[in-house]
Amino acid sequence: MTESLGKRLFKTRLELIAELDQRQATESPLKAAEIRDAGLGHPESEPEVRAQVAALLRTEVAAMNLDNFVVRPRRKLIEKYRNSEA
Repeated sequence: MTESLGKRLFKTRLELIAELDQRQATESPLKAAEIRDAGLGHPESEPEVRAQVAALLRTEVAAMNLDNFVVRPRRKLIEKYRNSEA
């Protein structure tokens, strides 16, 4: 069975974040000053891309209905990743 477009996009965005994290781990440490607000404009660096994609995924997770039968089995993960510190 083919996955929905939304699910494929979500998974691809997660893979992008993982790849950016891996690249960051092998490069120089990230300076907090390099990251602008995740919601503003086009990203100019990889850390900004990561911040914007993470914010987008967090928004999607926060919008999930915990009472939905598809979401319910993964309720603990949804509750965990709704938090921005996660």
